[in-house]
Amino acid sequence: MSALLAVQGLTVTFQARGGLVKAVENVSFDIQPGEILGVVGESGSGKSVTAQALLRILEPAGQITAGRAMLNGVDLLSCSESAMRRVRGRLVSMVFQNPRAALNPVVSVGRQIEDVLVYAGGLTRRAARERALGLLAAVRISDPKRRAGALPMELSGGMCQRVMLAIALAASPRLLIADEPTTGLDVTTQAAVMALLEGEIRARGMSLLLITHDLALAGEFCDRIGVMHAGHLVECGPAVSVLRTPLHPYTARLVGTMPQGKPDIAALLPISGSLPDLRGALPPCRYAGRCERHQATCDQPPLPLVSPALGHHVACRWPL
Repeated sequence: MSALLAVQGLTVTFQARGGLVKAVENVSFDIQPGEILGVVGESGSGKSVTAQALLRILEPAGQITAGRAMLNGVDLLSCSESAMRRVRGRLVSMVFQNPRAALNPVVSVGRQIEDVLVYAGGLTRRAARERALGLLAAVRISDPKRRAGALPMELSGGMCQRVMLAIALAASPRLLIADEPTTGLDVTTQAAVMALLEGEIRARGMSLLLITHDLALAGEFCDRIGVMHAGHLVECGPAVSVLRTPLHPYTARLVGTMPQGKPDIAALLPISGSLPDLRGALPPCRYAGRCERHQATCDQPPLPLVSPALGHHVACRWPL
């Protein structure tokens, strides 16, 4: 089966006051039709930058310096901006981690859904209004007609996230990117939003790129998991395999921080050290300074990508 999205060698840099920041380097992965891929890692590991690069919505200081990202025959990284405007919403949409910031505060949520349907879906304003009510009902917002007239500030965080999902689904894209979609929500609302998100993805036959720092959540909802550290994709494989038999020392440390299955708090394993400074010269393995398995050969480029198990890849000279 050919991949819906195939990313090869994605590299993103930022011009900062202290020098050039290599935020994402040589990242490659694919997403199959109907698949949910989770990307996990600490804050600052490059997860959100990867998603923003795919949609070409990086901050002005950011620049894509290398790579390809083929989505349904379109290279997202090199096509013109006018072509990207046709792709956004129609082929790929995004749910952001802060729905209140992403929604227009002075326009009703119903109107914001309608605008997407008119622009990306080609509907008349009247047809878009009816379709918007149907989308609000589909994302489990009660009394859609009344809620459609509300401003984002009049809705709860969970409702705003559901509105964002309705907007993302409006033009029936092939791929949905969800960047920390449960951030700031209480545990009950988190579960409801994720169940709704998974249900809509499965029912519509879409693919999902789920970005999260929550490894347990990724394990519950994703088919495969990719692990990022300091701008590198260090491991990728089936969710069960990554969680039960992690191959990269960093992934093993992440799994060790999960409370699930631990008898008490003393059994939790902290991750030593911190992310390296991404400016200037960096070793081939950016985890080397934190790794208890580090050896002199780890500092010799290039960093190998090996597959000890079927469909399970790791960028490490001494995998577990």
